[in-house]
Amino acid sequence: MPGDKLVQDIRNWLSPPNPWKNHNIARSSCHEGTATWFVQGDTFSEWKSSGQSSLLWIHGKRQSMPCTTPLPMLTIFLCLSRSREKCSLVRKPPNTLSQELMVPASSTIIENIDTMRKWGRAYLAFFYHDFREDQKRDLHGLLSSVLFQFCDQSDYFYEILSKFYSTHRNGAQNPSDDELAHCLEDILNVPGQTPIFLIVDALDECSNTSPIPSHREAALALLKKLVDSQLSNLRICVTSRPEVDIKDVLKPLTFRSISLQDEKGQMADIENYIKSAVENDPRNRRWRVQDKQMVIEVLTRNAGGM
Repeated sequence: MPGDKLVQDIRNWLSPPNPWKNHNIARSSCHEGTATWFVQGDTFSEWKSSGQSSLLWIHGKRQSMPCTTPLPMLTIFLCLSRSREKCSLVRKPPNTLSQELMVPASSTIIENIDTMRKWGRAYLAFFYHDFREDQKRDLHGLLSSVLFQFCDQSDYFYEILSKFYSTHRNGAQNPSDDELAHCLEDILNVPGQTPIFLIVDALDECSNTSPIPSHREAALALLKKLVDSQLSNLRICVTSRPEVDIKDVLKPLTFRSISLQDEKGQMADIENYIKSAVENDPRNRRWRVQDKQMVIEVLTRNAGGM
């Protein structure tokens, strides 16, 4: 397996953004049991056992992803007064609520696949695009991150990446995005039967402005190339909003396409989370039973974009 010194040198050279930061935040904010309907469903099982660069595209409004975050604004929706008229404020929650009822489905998928990786039954690399961090808004961040993640999962992967490092004057020469993409293709083309999972979250948060082509266009082109390569052991999962440019590229390529607005399971996750938040938050202990139920019903309805 790779030597610690060279691995650290490669890390310093690639400077990959850390996807575990986003992942750990996502998992810590998930309500227990979230998205079990999805990972136990037929679509997910069929995708995991499929072949030839199978692409699973999960799309939906940000608020409709099957995992939720805390509701710090919950208490403002129900006034302390016991007046039913004032309590009607809950019927018009701020638009920001629906945006907070979301953590990408990919976090649940990653947990499932990472268990397989730990048992030696899969290779895994994942990336969270994030408009709040420059390195997580472009193709370079995606490529450098997944390449480094593969580094210690296989001797063959390590040899490819270490050779790539040496051909760039042992880190003195920075690689282009095209070179990083070619290195990734070399890794994915290593013969073997162990499935390789590549999971890309929130593709819509990849920049689609400058340069030309934009980083999002380049990322979409890479995904298309990987799917077209028909590698028997490659599985790709992408989550995003259904932006027109993303839809135009990914929809024709998908093995399965899932619109979360159409899934009953993800709405049940949201309702269960809201119910737990309302029932267990000590700030709400003085609320009447009927008021709590109204909050649960209305916030669940609005979380679905209704």
